[in-house]
Amino acid sequence: MGESLTVDELCKKFDEDLKTPLSAETYKSVIYDLFEEVKNGKITAAGDNIRTIIDRATKDHSDTKEYLAELVQKDPAVTFELFKYINNSAMLVRLFDEVEEAEPYLALLESRISTQPNAAFKFTVQSLTALYREFGFDMINVKAVLRPLILRILDTESVFDIAMLLALFLDIYEKEFEDEYCTVMEDLINEAEKGSDEDILTSVVCSLNYTYITMTAACTFVLMTKKVNNLIMARISKGDDDEFVHRVLAMLSAACIDETVRVFIAENYLSMLEKALQIDKFQLESALVLIKTWSFTKLTNVNIQKLADILLTCFLKNSEEKNKQLDVAIEGLAYLSLKTSVKLLLRHTPRFIDVVGKVIETPFSYENIYGVLIMLANITCPPSDDNEINKSIRNISDINDMRNPGLSNDINETIIEDPTAVIKFNKESLLDNELLSCFTHFYENYTPGSAKQLMRIIYNLTRTKSHIPKCVEQGSIPSILEFVHTYRADGKFGHKIDLDMSYMRLLAIRSLTQMLIYTDPNVIFHKNSPLDAISCLFELLPVVNTSDLGEDNNIFMKANEHIKPVDKVEALWSLTNLATMNGSIGEEICKTIATNDDYWECIENLLLDDTMIIQRSALELLCNLVSYPIHVASKIFNFENPQSLHNFNTLVKLILLTDVKSQRAVVAVFANSANAIPFIAGELLKKDELIKNCMNTFANQMDDAPLRQRFIMLFYALFENAPSQGEEAMKNFQRILEFRECEKFTKALQVAITRTDTDPEFGDVIPAIQAKFQKKD
Repeated sequence: MGESLTVDELCKKFDEDLKTPLSAETYKSVIYDLFEEVKNGKITAAGDNIRTIIDRATKDHSDTKEYLAELVQKDPAVTFELFKYINNSAMLVRLFDEVEEAEPYLALLESRISTQPNAAFKFTVQSLTALYREFGFDMINVKAVLRPLILRILDTESVFDIAMLLALFLDIYEKEFEDEYCTVMEDLINEAEKGSDEDILTSVVCSLNYTYITMTAACTFVLMTKKVNNLIMARISKGDDDEFVHRVLAMLSAACIDETVRVFIAENYLSMLEKALQIDKFQLESALVLIKTWSFTKLTNVNIQKLADILLTCFLKNSEEKNKQLDVAIEGLAYLSLKTSVKLLLRHTPRFIDVVGKVIETPFSYENIYGVLIMLANITCPPSDDNEINKSIRNISDINDMRNPGLSNDINETIIEDPTAVIKFNKESLLDNELLSCFTHFYENYTPGSAKQLMRIIYNLTRTKSHIPKCVEQGSIPSILEFVHTYRADGKFGHKIDLDMSYMRLLAIRSLTQMLIYTDPNVIFHKNSPLDAISCLFELLPVVNTSDLGEDNNIFMKANEHIKPVDKVEALWSLTNLATMNGSIGEEICKTIATNDDYWECIENLLLDDTMIIQRSALELLCNLVSYPIHVASKIFNFENPQSLHNFNTLVKLILLTDVKSQRAVVAVFANSANAIPFIAGELLKKDELIKNCMNTFANQMDDAPLRQRFIMLFYALFENAPSQGEEAMKNFQRILEFRECEKFTKALQVAITRTDTDPEFGDVIPAIQAKFQKKD
């Protein structure tokens, strides 16, 4: 062997500037000594240093990695102790290149799983998870460990590791594992029925609790068997095992993820739950199960108000520290906040918002933050909001991914909310005390579920125009942009289809449009670039060939069917405001829109939209885009390109629209382009239909000052700024003089110069236009 060093000494060498690299033999010597220490039960090095040595040994020398792998395979028991000491099962599994190399270690784990002390059992489960994630193995190996895993699920240190491993088995083996799980559970239930060991029934109940969310169908099959329910009720009726009652209540709460089980619980456990509600130590958990069954009409001695009072009292009492009671109170209130009476209760409880702030600011569980955000999303929703999407998401599916059990049909609430009271609550509780700022500050730590609820809250707040400035000030825009760019929708501007997330993204983008419409875009972008908003806004303007989406077509169309004409209008207004931003960013925005084929195709289609307000808004956006005409010119004025020529001819015809605001935008497109680029002005002089339409409309609609002034600006560019030298230019103008529209046009010019509502900057150029015509007469 090479130089004799300890683990800690070798780690120090890594920090030195060595002229000669450490030899493989040096590594081998240290690793050999390390394994010997493990055998003797006297490990002296720190876990971090051992992890460093193993990591470097596998990377610095190939033969060192082979040597380490050889020791690992030679003595699985020593290997287990070593990697348990450093608590790194993933690093161990990386030392196995082939499944055959890992089999001895797997066999060791299988042989010990039933008898290991709790301290070693946790690492056993973690090792099994790492092995199966990497190699899979045959189902026969799963059968060897499944029963022991279920029986040891009472080990509180390992319960979540076991649940993760069972979920992994389901992911790998699917139906085969579900069947085996049901078989093992049935065997255990039969053993429990014989009375051999009370812990067996407890293990069955705990297994259902922790695996229901991942193995819903299998767990429902087990729970709904008559035998297991008889055993549970008989055990509870003894009244001598409070811990078992707590476990059953937790399991029933988890089982409510399945609508069939909710009905089953309401039919078989309601009496027991109502009795448990009268006992302080079971009150909270039984209240939660009663709420989650959503069968209030079947209750005899309990109503929603009582349940809400129980939960709210606990919520206000337990906000200072993380505990199970707070978890239960938040989850229950999240459900009940769907009810109008509970919304009113929460809004009118002075300390409620203070406690919410504490929960958000304290590093509690993600579930608590999620539940609090659901409550606020529900109680900030204006009662007058008839938005279909907000209705579709205000249901139980927002909590633990449960399906809607028919909330609106269970209780006919006659309480009517006061919209002004909701607006007042939103202002005073979320904006004036800057609670929204607290939410957005912690956004990057949120789970997808919590992020969705924050988008609902922001959406609810932006329904009130006066709230929008504070929403902007308190960080809503960065949160919205982060949300819509992280959780992408499908179509031309995204990639992943997720119907529920698509709904939430739509609400988020709607909120963004309100902020861009009612605030100055020049002052609201600090953390983000205005360019980040463009793709989001175009999602409200879908131009998608859905035939390309295959089986995802239906999902995409369901998401898009919620896009209303007002969404399109507000998206166009938002883009128009962005295009007016000052300085180089304004030009960059116009360039981004004009040079993106998808965006431009969208605008082309909307120019011919049947809805007048959408068409007008698209024209106004185009009008602003030509503030930087170099980027748009090729899309309209390149007459050798068929699509460009088509766009030009379309705009020429749109001069004759009956909507004067649309006309103003069309004429401004031509006027801005012709004034900015003389070559374009010269080319436009060749377009007879354009000239005639402009002359006629100018003369016929003289009373509209803004339209009149845009025409004057266009005529000045055409007849004064356009290249006038050369034989072709002379012919073009001579041809125009022969139009019969000229007489009406020159008379209209004379009228325009006398109009007092013509701004001087426009009125002053009219004589120049008139002189041009007189000179050619």
